[in-house]
Amino acid sequence: MGKKPNIILIVMDAVRAQNLSSYGYAEKTTPRIESILPECVLYRNAISSSYWTLSSFASTFTGTYVSRHGLLVDGEVLDPKFLTMAEYLKSNGYITCGLCTYAYVSSFSGLDKGFDLFYDYRFFDRSGSRGSPMYKLYKKMLKKSRHTGSNGANKKGLVQKLKESMIYKRLLWFLTKNNPGHAEFINAMLFRLIQRNKKKPFFMFVHYPETHSPYILPQPYRGKFLTNQMKRKKPWNVNQDWLKHFLGTVKMEKLDFSILEALYNGAINYLDERIHEIYSFLEREQLLSDTMLIITSDHGNNIGEHNMMFHCWCLYDTLIRIPLIIRYPNDINLCGEEKNVVQNIDLLPTIMDIIGTKDENLFDQIQGNSLLSENIKKRSCSYAISELIRPFGRSTRSLSTTLEKYNRRLISIRTKDKKFIWASDGIDEFYDLKSDPYEMKNLAGSDDPSLTELRERLEPWLKAFQEMYQRKKEKINGAKKLELGSDIKERLRKLGYL
Repeated sequence: MGKKPNIILIVMDAVRAQNLSSYGYAEKTTPRIESILPECVLYRNAISSSYWTLSSFASTFTGTYVSRHGLLVDGEVLDPKFLTMAEYLKSNGYITCGLCTYAYVSSFSGLDKGFDLFYDYRFFDRSGSRGSPMYKLYKKMLKKSRHTGSNGANKKGLVQKLKESMIYKRLLWFLTKNNPGHAEFINAMLFRLIQRNKKKPFFMFVHYPETHSPYILPQPYRGKFLTNQMKRKKPWNVNQDWLKHFLGTVKMEKLDFSILEALYNGAINYLDERIHEIYSFLEREQLLSDTMLIITSDHGNNIGEHNMMFHCWCLYDTLIRIPLIIRYPNDINLCGEEKNVVQNIDLLPTIMDIIGTKDENLFDQIQGNSLLSENIKKRSCSYAISELIRPFGRSTRSLSTTLEKYNRRLISIRTKDKKFIWASDGIDEFYDLKSDPYEMKNLAGSDDPSLTELRERLEPWLKAFQEMYQRKKEKINGAKKLELGSDIKERLRKLGYL
């Protein structure tokens, strides 16, 4: 290419590909994205390197797997030796700006490295986005009704607390129905930043949090996918605390999970509108033809599948198969559907391929491939690797005995139609995704030749995976503690991580 293209990276938090109508989902969750698909490439089998935010973003920004970058424990900072996407683009003359409300992607983790401007959780807390008095009251009440202790219950005043929680949730469900989401505020800021910096090539990173539980949505999105039966169940009372589900302190029925999925779909639909706003803005500003627009997620989410909730303790496709849709600059002239397996670690190599500037250190660092050519190829295009090295974090470590079945490390190797999951407790899993897309029938004991092949292919990755665990073992198991600031703790607590 002659002119360096602008790059916008949009990351929807905790969005799994299977709930996008762009990917064949029955509910029309993403009609706006569907309308621009003729101009885009849709990657049918995009796989995240990780099941949760911190590790996944580190992989996206550095083009490396978790077992290489090692950012997997709360309180750690990305090793300075790793170059990031923003650093690479800044060194190539780009204005680099980030908009993200999550503490995991900020100076707290070092993932703000290379950005000229980075508006993180502290800015959004101060600025009052979504900061109406009713919204603040809602968050305060929600915080009180969240985790009730490491054993899942507080003995004193439990009945009264539950009564109050239901009253507050019902009241505030209605009082906050017209409250705007973060994404509207983020878009307004993004448009101002682009208008101020459009004379130079720019890199804009945008993170949308609405699709992460708890689901707090304005109308009409909160009720758009709720059936009459779901509304009769009173959706404001449905449990959204994943630990209460796993500990059995709240019984979740099929209808409860259906309600959560309906709210989740509403959040996706809300972001579908916001993403199209960006597309329309670029069109109005005559920037669309020279912009690489990337729409993706960091990981997926469990909503009752395998009797699981939230994003933890597994590497099923509900967590690792993510949307990836790219509108390339007009000069590249590429659109359609790609069925080969790709990963989030392929984004940085693709950008490097487009820019064309050689950086030997960065080339040696990355483990992904260019999505456009054979110029950068570091792994086989036939499979993807995902890793779960740290099963229990700061907030759940005390539960590792109670929830012992989940206290295991996992690494998966996935092709278009097969998946093998190695487990540290010896309970491996193998699935034929073509006949069993929901991974319900474990064939690890079969004589399928694909199982032997995937085991062999996984060996070098498993070796690196085990070596990283040994290096981080003390931190992972809590023997070596990292201190968190009070503001970080508060932010992570709101998201259910503490």
